[in-house]
Amino acid sequence: MVGRTLHSFKTDKGIEVTVVEGNRNQMYINFRDLFINDGENPIDKTAGLDKAICQALVKQRIEWYRTRGMSYDESAFMDIEAKIEDHFGDMSDLRRMVKRAVGAAGPIVATKEFNVSDLTKYIPSVPIASDEVRKHIPTVDPNWDYSAPMYQSVVESVMTDNPLILIGPTGSGKTSGVLQIAGLTNNPVRRCPCNSSTGFSEFFGEVALVVDESGNQITKRTDGWVTWACRVGAWVLLDEADSLDPAVALSLYSLLEEGHNGQRFITIPPGSGRPGGEVVEVHPNTRIFLTGNNFGTDTDMMYAGMEQIFSVAFLDRCDITHVDYPDVGVVADILEKKTGIDGSIAANIAVIMSEINVSHKNDNLPWVFSLRRALALAKRYNLYTGDMPKARPFKAAMDKIVYEGITNKDTRDLVIGICQRLLGRKA
Repeated sequence: MVGRTLHSFKTDKGIEVTVVEGNRNQMYINFRDLFINDGENPIDKTAGLDKAICQALVKQRIEWYRTRGMSYDESAFMDIEAKIEDHFGDMSDLRRMVKRAVGAAGPIVATKEFNVSDLTKYIPSVPIASDEVRKHIPTVDPNWDYSAPMYQSVVESVMTDNPLILIGPTGSGKTSGVLQIAGLTNNPVRRCPCNSSTGFSEFFGEVALVVDESGNQITKRTDGWVTWACRVGAWVLLDEADSLDPAVALSLYSLLEEGHNGQRFITIPPGSGRPGGEVVEVHPNTRIFLTGNNFGTDTDMMYAGMEQIFSVAFLDRCDITHVDYPDVGVVADILEKKTGIDGSIAANIAVIMSEINVSHKNDNLPWVFSLRRALALAKRYNLYTGDMPKARPFKAAMDKIVYEGITNKDTRDLVIGICQRLLGRKA
């Protein structure tokens, strides 16, 4: 298979496993001499690997033969798969297997098509000499799950230097996705919370009267979020950008252009306190991301009627990716890792979250259960089983974090009904 090597490691028996970049940036695991010698038990060579990886290696080896039209002994591979099942037969706890594999194989443990740890090393970062800039580098969460397709979109957007719009429901991880990738790659981010009152001065700065150290009034030019990021090479993250005033949104247009010979410039619009405007050179490391619930590209009963502020020409200059809530297994794992909550309780919360959001998608419920709320629920449950014990801690946590947060009585009754159907009296 032709492709750039992204990562490689050796098992305890010295077998080399290599991950290469395939078509459409998909990751493939290639291996040599792992299941070839008939005189040896192949399982003896797999120390340091996880069952899931062993199974993936076999399947991908079969695919290697098929794509090249080559013949292979199907029964031999079936025998190998049977030996793998026998070898790992006493390890039915998938969660324990994955944790063990993480320690054994490092970032290669994920047999998904996309491995963020391998791709991020190809993302450039600007040398940072200023403490003022360095403090904008996001903190990396070591327990973060990067399995969502959104993360591949973020990485590809950075590598191709194309603006990215992330569209999805509240609390689905749009903002966190950008911040985590930035933190992994040591890139500062200027996060800009947007609303209908956000004006030109927030983006591009203004000229204002200030008092200097001597007590004298002086005229001083200040940078806005966008101009500052463009000067120092930071990423621009416009949160809830679909709530911007259309005229302000239009002023971002030049930031999306490729420029001449790859060099971009932005022109600060008149009216921001800079007579005649100013042309600012965009640092080659600067990237732009926009998040929102609805950019006029989809409909949602919670956001219906919102004005489409971005023109077709604007959207055409951006990559667009739709973000959804993680699946049940991922949510449960995130809750357990980030809050230390018991696995069975984490699973209950994840199931409730999934069912409510499915009902929302089917237009049966005008309310969503975000990952943010799920984390808050897990933390409150820990409080009610620890420092502030309650007789029925899970129900008390549900009352406080879920039910009391729904202002509409009919909606609240629907949510209570879903939760009680799933968990009975506990909810």
